[in-house]
Amino acid sequence: ALGAVSLSGSSSVSPQATTTYTLTTKSAKAPVERKTVTVTVSEAPPVDTTPPVVTNITPSGVLASDTTSTTLGATTDETADCVYGTDASADPASMTAFGTTHSLTHATALSGLVAGESYSYFVKCLDVAGNISSAAEASFSVASTPSTPTLQLGANPTSVTSGSASTLTWSSTGVTSCTATDSWSGTKETSGSEELSDLTASGSYGLLCDGPGGSVMQSVAITVLPVSDTVAPSVSVTAPISGQIIAEMLDIMVQ
Repeated sequence: ALGAVSLSGSSSVSPQATTTYTLTTKSAKAPVERKTVTVTVSEAPPVDTTPPVVTNITPSGVLASDTTSTTLGATTDETADCVYGTDASADPASMTAFGTTHSLTHATALSGLVAGESYSYFVKCLDVAGNISSAAEASFSVASTPSTPTLQLGANPTSVTSGSASTLTWSSTGVTSCTATDSWSGTKETSGSEELSDLTASGSYGLLCDGPGGSVMQSVAITVLPVSDTVAPSVSVTAPISGQIIAEMLDIMVQ
């Protein structure tokens, strides 16, 4: 009860529960009049002390060698604002804000990435009550630029007689597969050798190799010569009978 109050004015009340207040006016010239008002007291909501949970951090793993920019992303289980940096222990106030705010999904652009480098970024998120999440890490790297492939191909010997053999030898770097072309065919190892036997015609032997950094091709020519004739001719003579008078020319046969 508030007791007697002024005929006009205000009075402060602090009820602990829903309470109805009645104001009664009395006058010798007027009947008693009563007015009531109810003040409803609601239970205060619990204080939020739980920080947001940060998940789905991207990117991760190894990005392509030509990647110079990417998107740093994260998801929270409640509406929050996120920041990021390279120091897990940094104060959120000193970190860089994401491009999205007051959201469940968060994304911001990262640029200046270099092939062959590794990166780690730490994400922290703050909910509307000011609770700060623990640092969530996005760790990734950019693949190194593939090296230019090399190939060496040779024949020994490069000139043979018909029916003889020659050996092809090759070696390469920065390739994953090789294919024979021209006078030979088939899939070949990236380094190796192969004997070509019973050669009867000159030819060009090519090798095409492919790798992450491109393709490379080499070829070598093998000349096949005819077999040299080293056998001397044979001569036969048909002589006349002893005492016979030669009236005509003799026949001489060369073989």
